[in-house]
Amino acid sequence: MKKKFMIGALALLLVGFLATGAYAFKGGHYQESFESGDYDAYLEAHENNKPKGALSEEKFNEKVERLQGHAQNREKVKEALDLEDYDLWVEARGENCPFADKITEENFDTLVELHQTKNKMHELKEELGIDKVGRGMKKGLFKGRH
Repeated sequence: MKKKFMIGALALLLVGFLATGAYAFKGGHYQESFESGDYDAYLEAHENNKPKGALSEEKFNEKVERLQGHAQNREKVKEALDLEDYDLWVEARGENCPFADKITEENFDTLVELHQTKNKMHELKEELGIDKVGRGMKKGLFKGRH
């Protein structure tokens, strides 16, 4: 029971850690503009959505650079988990990992198991044809149910 609770808690933390970078600008056009580094596309998406105050081009470029760094870090973390390498994971996760103090060399295998389970879940969803359904209240399970 304790192991199941630990796996569940770690799953929530891992998902939160991986999703943090995309949370604020998860809208399609915003996300695309940041991924491509296209400031004009960002301004167009900003105009269409009317949020408060657009970023300056300098701030936009800083954010693009930061997001690219997060993406590279995520890849390094995934690689460390795939290789089941605790030391590489510690190096890859950096200082801002919200659950760094919870994962030790002794329980790292549980985090690896969680990672493998998540990968298996994605494989099964793809096999069923539901991997690209979407996320959030407007997409996915709650689509059309307000």
